[in-house]
Amino acid sequence: MNGEDSLTDATSWKSYSKELKLAAVNDYLSGHYSLNKVIQKYNISSTAVLGKWIKKYNSHRELNDTGKGMTNSMTSRRKTTLEERIQIVNYCLQHQKNYQLAAESYGVSYQQVYQWVKKF
Repeated sequence: MNGEDSLTDATSWKSYSKELKLAAVNDYLSGHYSLNKVIQKYNISSTAVLGKWIKKYNSHRELNDTGKGMTNSMTSRRKTTLEERIQIVNYCLQHQKNYQLAAESYGVSYQQVYQWVKKF
């Protein structure tokens, strides 16, 4: 899906606690569970999400609660209308895809601007 229709609300974002992430990673690394069994057991959205946690854990980086440790422009969340998203995407494209500038200018997250531009 591309264009304006791709900027409608997504409902798939899930947050996970540090404890859940560690438990899921440890279960998988124990060898007793497959990736699919672990995502079912902990209600994780995909094997890709679990895979990122495992990679982070194996590189000795700390697993945190979802949403912590991000910059202010990445965590600021507000409800936007479809018209606002289109305006933000156009602004970002007019400014050489400067996602940070668009995020700060409109008071939305960097990641949202990036995703909207990518979808558009």
